[in-house]
Amino acid sequence: MRKFHPDLVRAYDLRGTFEESLFAEDALALGRVFSAVLREDGIEAPRVAVACDFRESSPVLLQSLVDGLCEGGTEVLLCGVAPTPALYFAVREWRADGGVMVTASHNPAGDNGFKLVRGVNALHGEELQQLGKRAAQGEYGTNGKVSGTVRETPVLEAWVERIVRDCPSGDLPATVWDGAGGAAVAAFPYFLPKLGGKHKAICDIPDPYFAVHAPDPTRRENLDLLATAITEHNAEIGLSFDGDGDRLGVLTKNGKLLNGDQVLLLFARALLLEHKGATIIADIKTSRYLLDAIRNYGGNPVLGASGHSLIRAQLAHSDALLAGEYSAHFFFADKFYGHDDAFYAAVRLYDALKRLGISLAEFCESLPRTFASQELRIPCPEADKAQVMEAIRQAARETLATEQKPSQAESLITLDGLRRETAGGWWLLRCSNTEASLTLRVESKEEVAFSCLAEECTALLKLGGLAVPDIVPMPPV
Repeated sequence: MRKFHPDLVRAYDLRGTFEESLFAEDALALGRVFSAVLREDGIEAPRVAVACDFRESSPVLLQSLVDGLCEGGTEVLLCGVAPTPALYFAVREWRADGGVMVTASHNPAGDNGFKLVRGVNALHGEELQQLGKRAAQGEYGTNGKVSGTVRETPVLEAWVERIVRDCPSGDLPATVWDGAGGAAVAAFPYFLPKLGGKHKAICDIPDPYFAVHAPDPTRRENLDLLATAITEHNAEIGLSFDGDGDRLGVLTKNGKLLNGDQVLLLFARALLLEHKGATIIADIKTSRYLLDAIRNYGGNPVLGASGHSLIRAQLAHSDALLAGEYSAHFFFADKFYGHDDAFYAAVRLYDALKRLGISLAEFCESLPRTFASQELRIPCPEADKAQVMEAIRQAARETLATEQKPSQAESLITLDGLRRETAGGWWLLRCSNTEASLTLRVESKEEVAFSCLAEECTALLKLGGLAVPDIVPMPPV
């Protein structure tokens, strides 16, 4: 029996600090119980693809995971160090019964964890909770005898060949690629030589400690080196990755970082040239004004809960052709598999610019001008997040009830956290599924309205007993 730390099982992965809330014994137990779950699907000898990132703890956790899978009678397809989307590709192309990626994505170097897929579906929510419960009860369904096998199955070359199939031919816009020292750099030698045009890689040496900068491409402070390199190499575009290579940050030649929802609009515009009326899924953090823009270009935007597994599942169970998150996960069901892949998103970014006949700078000029905060992360103990969020939700309801009855112009959306829509703008407050924090966004077309919304959020955060950050608009793109 192995009881996981209470904070280890998250909404759509397992994630913790190595040797504090995550141990090699957890990986061993996870391998055992995942094998048992797959056998209960009627698979006598499951096949599971596994890979990891470059973190210092990843080899230890990977080996323990493989040992546990083998004890459960699983054939392990060992992909080595690879981006998470390469693992997803391996599961699909080799028709594996499941896959496990050892990574903590953008978290600090001391953290690690596991992303799991069962068949082609990412495990999340109650499915992950059940794995933890079964491990705690020792429900492995085996006598511990090692009966599985391990087969080394390099995946990077085949995966890259599939991605570049949809890349425009000829010279592409000059681009600088920032691997952040993460798993993405394992793919650079296979990927970059296949692209036409001038391409420069930086932070392309494996770095288990992320010593140069944190591997979060949605935070502008992590991309100063990329902005400098764009200028030095006279590039048009800068592209950056998170720690496991499934999120894509996009930087303009002027050093401005596009939000994930803005990049989603670029993809949507190109997609709608060919698929008028297509459904496009955007997460709850998405700008209302960008949702309006998708409608104006002939699309049908639908909101979804944040989280790569949740958006991926919503896409799989709908007729939507495209989905994206503010956090820079992008999912293409059009011509691709429907899972998040930052390298494929880069290819489709080139394709979108070519189809629309514009540069990235020209696309930025077309964006709605708003006053918008960045995604603020407000520290909150993991055990307190749900209670604090509920108190804020109730206070917001009471405030709105005393002002006026909810209407189209004034309403609360509780799909994921709390999203407040007003005539002047909107804000969102929700529990982070990857960190001990709440996240906040505020946006309006007018500065005065932005200030009013920020004051409203400040008052609610104080009711929750949280430290209140400065809520200020970002410079426009």
